[in-house]
Amino acid sequence: MDKELEGYQAKLKEVDLNKTRLEREIDSLPADAKYRERKLHDMTLRLDSLYDVIVELEEKIEDARLRRDAIKQQAITLENIYKIMVNFDCVYNIINDEEKRNVVTALIKEIEIYRNDESEFSGVQGWRGSYGAFVGQREYR
Repeated sequence: MDKELEGYQAKLKEVDLNKTRLEREIDSLPADAKYRERKLHDMTLRLDSLYDVIVELEEKIEDARLRRDAIKQQAITLENIYKIMVNFDCVYNIINDEEKRNVVTALIKEIEIYRNDESEFSGVQGWRGSYGAFVGQREYR
């Protein structure tokens, strides 16, 4: 993403230098130059096309910056989620009972348990979370 942005910025700098050079040529065209009006017209058309390219490159740069910022924001969000998961026990101990229920409900959709008979339960067989299913130590998506 950064390389794409750098490429657009380099191209914009190049086009801007061409525009500046062409503007100097227009300004320095002698008043008595042969076909002066035609040359001015042609140079003006070229200058207009350079402005079109400049606007297009500026839009691409803005788009690339927005995409880069969105990616960074998403990375920050994922980083925050990771930090919360690493410190889940600390966070879980701080929140109230209703928030704890909401967290568990959001994370776990289904729990399967082993039963020896009607009255005894012998352990968790597996569980299905919002992001996949776990059976024993294996994750399934």
